[in-house]
Amino acid sequence: MSKTRRSSIKIKTVIVIFSALIIGVISYFLFFSTGEYIVSKYYDSQNNIEYEFQAFVEENAISSLDKDKIQEWCKKKSNVYCVVFDDNTQRLIDDTNMYEYTFLDIMNSYRYYSTEIQFSDGIYEVAIIEYSEDKIMTVIYLSSFVISIVIALAIILIYLSSLVNRITNISRQATLVSCDINHSISKRKKHRDEIDDLYTSIEDMRCDIIEHYEKQKRTEAANRELITNMSHDIRTPLTSIIGYNEMMVNENCSKEELKQYASYSLEKAKQLKEMSNRLFEYSLIYESGKIKVEKESFDASLLLQQLIGENLIILRQKGYEFIVNDNITALNGYNLSTDATVLKRVFDNIFSNISKYADSQKPIYININVFEDRIIIEFKNYVKESFEESTSTKIGLKCCERLMFELGGSITSYSQDKTYISKIVI
Repeated sequence: MSKTRRSSIKIKTVIVIFSALIIGVISYFLFFSTGEYIVSKYYDSQNNIEYEFQAFVEENAISSLDKDKIQEWCKKKSNVYCVVFDDNTQRLIDDTNMYEYTFLDIMNSYRYYSTEIQFSDGIYEVAIIEYSEDKIMTVIYLSSFVISIVIALAIILIYLSSLVNRITNISRQATLVSCDINHSISKRKKHRDEIDDLYTSIEDMRCDIIEHYEKQKRTEAANRELITNMSHDIRTPLTSIIGYNEMMVNENCSKEELKQYASYSLEKAKQLKEMSNRLFEYSLIYESGKIKVEKESFDASLLLQQLIGENLIILRQKGYEFIVNDNITALNGYNLSTDATVLKRVFDNIFSNISKYADSQKPIYININVFEDRIIIEFKNYVKESFEESTSTKIGLKCCERLMFELGGSITSYSQDKTYISKIVI
């Protein structure tokens, strides 16, 4: 798989402009050279003007001093002038005037282009200059310059147009996302730049919004489920309390029955208080910003021995038997990054559930293992016969799930063959 190459729009723009200038210069020389070559070939093939002038001179018996006739011929030909050489004197004749020069180096240089012409008064060297080629070359020069500029600007405009199209596409995609959050945004370029980063940022934002929305829906569903369960769970002890109180206000109720009903009512009231405390704890945990996690590095073996060992001492005094595998000692030297206070709340909740619902006549198993740099702790206990599913609101489990999520781990609990299993992954 090829790696994505990172580039910058600024650098690419400089490269495009520089490349456009180079291509423009090359285009100028290419067009100018081609035009110059074509013009040169054309005039070489059409260069018989000396013969035409000689024929004109012979036909009209023109002398070298007949300026008017020579001017008439130059006027018919257009873009032509003649230089007639007579010793150290040169006569330059064009279609309107005649100029006579004595010794002059510039005019004398025309002798390189001269040819001998037979006039009526003798043979003279004549340079016939046809300067329409210069006008054509000027047009070719200007055309080549304009074409090279147009090519350079076209390259730059095409590049800028591609940037504008990409930005326009982002705007259109963002509009579609605002209408349909499930509309996916994907870039089609292999080379990443700032515009592709914008694509990625919008897509990440879209995914974050979806995740937040799904999380909110799950939280709302969990809250509705909790309210439903709590309504049922609170109604049961509350109904019992009302019933016992009605019996206690009965005039026929004896003192022993009154004491017994008061005891039952107090027990249900404590149960109701515990439910309200758990509900309050749940609301604190799920309220935004109430969980503050400060992770530190701990020796995993020492930390788990402390968290588990303290609870084992208390529960063993109540008659519970625990079987712990020896893997906890294998964690010596293994560092664990976590918040010990938050992790302790999770362990306290698990052992609290064990003391309420576990069968004290059967052993409780604790297995500790390490898998792919993760510590897995499994609690397994038998459920006592008198346990009723309706007595558990599962608020504690939901709190532990949230706490472990903040720590970067997880907790799962399930029932299997009259046993209850809780598994913590840190």
